[in-house]
Amino acid sequence: PGAIHLMNGLYDAKYDKTPMVALVANVPTPRQDINFFQAFDETPWFRDVAVWVHQAKTKEALPVLMDTAIRQAYAKKGPAVLVIP
Repeated sequence: PGAIHLMNGLYDAKYDKTPMVALVANVPTPRQDINFFQAFDETPWFRDVAVWVHQAKTKEALPVLMDTAIRQAYAKKGPAVLVIP
């Protein structure tokens, strides 16, 4: 999946202590548990590199999650990852 190409940049930000927010796309929520092509749970995959990682469950949660991601990136000086189905 394309998210793998993001890892080098995230590790650079982590070790440089650079706040950043990465938005990662995932398959639509209804298709996540049916072995959809190139689908996997990306949240645990980013835990080592990100200061904060979360997957949105609803579109209504996006404003709060984006605000939290930005605050965490600045507070902890590193990359935050928000996965959006």
